Amino acid sequence: MPPKPGASKKEKMAMARREKKQQVEEAADSFRRGLNLYRSSKSFDDYEEACTHFTLAITLRHGNARYHFGRGNCLRMMGEYQKAHQDYSAAIRLDNAVSLYYANRALCRRKNNQFEDSLSDYSHAIRLERLPNANFHFNRAVVHYEMENYELAIKDYTVAIADDKHTFRVLYNRGNCYRKLKRLEESVADLTKATTVEPGSSSGYNNLGLTLFELERYAEAAKNFTEAIMIAPENATYYNNRGLAYYQDTNLDDAIQDLDQAVRLDSAEMPDPNFYFNRGNARLAKNEPERALEDFNEVR
Repeated sequence: MPPKPGASKKEKMAMARREKKQQVEEAADSFRRGLNLYRSSKSFDDYEEACTHFTLAITLRHGNARYHFGRGNCLRMMGEYQKAHQDYSAAIRLDNAVSLYYANRALCRRKNNQFEDSLSDYSHAIRLERLPNANFHFNRAVVHYEMENYELAIKDYTVAIADDKHTFRVLYNRGNCYRKLKRLEESVADLTKATTVEPGSSSGYNNLGLTLFELERYAEAAKNFTEAIMIAPENATYYNNRGLAYYQDTNLDDAIQDLDQAVRLDSAEMPDPNFYFNRGNARLAKNEPERALEDFNEVR
């Protein structure tokens, strides 16, 4: 409401203060609405609606880092990583002492393949924490892994293992790092623990099988691939892997049976040429050259 004609300077200032107070209260109310909706959101539309409330709060009251952070979280959940990055950056400009602002921007940067910038943000977030933050170390390890910095990833995963929330993923990921570095016994130790922590994870057994395969412990590898198949019987890769273990163990009939199944389960639109190549080798070893040639002809 504009001041009355002839209003004094004091009256105008009082009205301006009331309007400012009202804006602050409306902004805070919009922020609360957005936050409550964000916390209960289950769909894209929910996050979009929450975003609208955060945007209104930002419009009514510029300069509040939490408002940008709230909207950034919604945008991130919606997959709008570049827009979320902008809001997190705005939050950091307004308050550069909050570790979570950097950590969430780091996640967006990783999603946008800005790995060096992501590492920088996670490192800054870690420095801002008084005690080690397992979540930040875990996420920085993921970036290190994607950059093939396996030794650095192992160091971060080792810090992150203190948090029970990450136990399986830490053991699983660290085990994969050890395998990349050919530290195979350490890989077996971590992946074995991972399958104990989460026995329903087919990928845990599969990756343990891959490490055992590299150690030429083919019977043990096949056993773990079998566990993976029991959990996920429609996964063609697991049959292929077990077939290779049988092949290396000169169990050619079982190898061909598994490789047949891998080919059957494989995508008809984009068949994996490795499945045909592997079956061709098994058929050749079984002295079936014509059938082997049929498979080799499928390899493009």
